[in-house]
Amino acid sequence: MAKYVYKWNGEYWGFIEGEYLFNQNGMYKGFLEGVEVYKEDGSYLGTLTEDKYIMRSTLRPPKPMAALRPWPPTPETPPEPPLESTKTSNPYGLEDALTNF
Repeated sequence: MAKYVYKWNGEYWGFIEGEYLFNQNGMYKGFLEGVEVYKEDGSYLGTLTEDKYIMRSTLRPPKPMAALRPWPPTPETPPEPPLESTKTSNPYGLEDALTNF
């Protein structure tokens, strides 16, 4: 079952299927190692927070590159969920990793 992923402002961004991250159109965008999320090229994106946001620390350097994963099959795109509640400001030392991704 897909897990929905949102920007910090409550906007739906995409979903996680298994250990893979897809945008709302079902395009492969990255993968997970536990709660750490990496882009498809292996560069660090952020940490899965509250099981639905991907946040990145502004206080620490990014994690090193991860080993690439095999390209996953295109999943069935789940129906778009309603907006999440809007957050007014980022937690101290964190930024929304999906804002410009």
